[in-house]
Amino acid sequence: MNVFNRLVVIVVLVALVVVGLVVASVPEAVLAFLQYWTTDAVVTAQDRLASLILGTTMVVIAGFTLYREVRSSPAKTVIVSRMTDGTAALEVLSVAQRIRQQVEAVDGVLQATPSVVSRGKSVDIKLIALTDSAVDVPAKAAEISEVVRDCIGKMGVRLGRQQIHLRYEKGATKAVQRA
Repeated sequence: MNVFNRLVVIVVLVALVVVGLVVASVPEAVLAFLQYWTTDAVVTAQDRLASLILGTTMVVIAGFTLYREVRSSPAKTVIVSRMTDGTAALEVLSVAQRIRQQVEAVDGVLQATPSVVSRGKSVDIKLIALTDSAVDVPAKAAEISEVVRDCIGKMGVRLGRQQIHLRYEKGATKAVQRA
C-alpha cells in the first residue's frame, strides 16, 4: 500500500506542476476558459498577473514537494561482508554509538557527536568533539582520528571521508558532561 500511495502522490504532484506551468505560461487561455463559467466579461492586466503568480507558486511548491518525494533516502545500513547466501550489514546507528563511546573514552574529550553516512561498503563520518580548553588541538585531533579508524576497522567497515571538528567550552569538565 505504501508504494501505491507514493505513486499516487507523485502522479498528483506531476499533474499540479503541469497545470501550474499552463496557468503561468498561457494565462489568457486559462482566463478565457474561466470566463466562460463566470459573469466577469473583461480580462484585465491584474487578472493576468494573478494567473502568472498563481501558476508560478503552484510550480514551485509542487516541484519542491515532488523533489522531496522522489529523492532517495539515506541508507540505514552499511555492508560489512558478502557471503554466498547473503550479506552481513551493520546499522549506521550502531556504528555511530560505538564511535561515540570510543571517542568519549579518550582523555580530554567531554562529549562526542558523530554523524555517519553509509556509502554502500564504506561510511563517511563527521564528528564533533567537545574537549577541555587545555588540550593540544592538533595532537587531540590526531588521537581522535586514530581512535575512529581503529573503531571502524574492528567493526569490519571501510572508512570513507572523515571530518573531525573540535570545540571547547571554557571551564567544562567531565562531571558537567553528563548533566
